[in-house]
Amino acid sequence: VKSMVDMAHYMNREVIAAQVESRDVLDTLRQLGVDYAQGFVVEKPCALDSLI
Repeated sequence: VKSMVDMAHYMNREVIAAQVESRDVLDTLRQLGVDYAQGFVVEKPCALDSLI
């Protein structure tokens, strides 16, 4: 994973991790240099009408 993150950053790309479901995984991804994360640990899914 670290090599993929490094390669993306070398190519001036941001890295997004999906389906992050625990604080431990989120912490590890941060240490690896992942730029953004999405998943249950960040925010639970919600209905579309609650976003508008």
